[in-house]
Amino acid sequence: REQITERVSQSLDVVNQLNAYLIGTGTINDVHISDDEGFAFSTVKIENQIDGHTLTVLSQNESLLVYNTACPGPVAMAPDSICFLGQDLYPYTNSEIRDCKTPVHVIGIQAHGQLRHPKIMAGFRHIMEQLGYAGGASIYTGATKPLGDLIVELSRNTLNN
Repeated sequence: REQITERVSQSLDVVNQLNAYLIGTGTINDVHISDDEGFAFSTVKIENQIDGHTLTVLSQNESLLVYNTACPGPVAMAPDSICFLGQDLYPYTNSEIRDCKTPVHVIGIQAHGQLRHPKIMAGFRHIMEQLGYAGGASIYTGATKPLGDLIVELSRNTLNN
């Protein structure tokens, strides 16, 4: 048991090198997925239990933008990773999410600073413009915390509900 505790602690130390933020938790109420010229496009709408508003996740192979109807602009965008986690913390891909029947957590994982280089950001901006986004790169993510700590917190909340 002591060895397991030590391994979990070491794993958390590694995972906690990444900062993350909770975007929302809720039930998926609409999914549109289409394929065009080798790209998978999707729009996923989630009824956010945290604030009662709707989250919309836009993807082109990867989740690129998240909007909350309560906010004037995106609450998450690439190059941050935008991830769906089931209540059991199982990660869902954009193609699997349409089959998810239980509430999900939507989290953002902050990208490494090198991914925010102007040339890389220009590439992301070009892709996001194709999705219809023409705004700036500033977003409101809320409070961040180490990724492992966020996952532990989500698992405790799930167990308590």
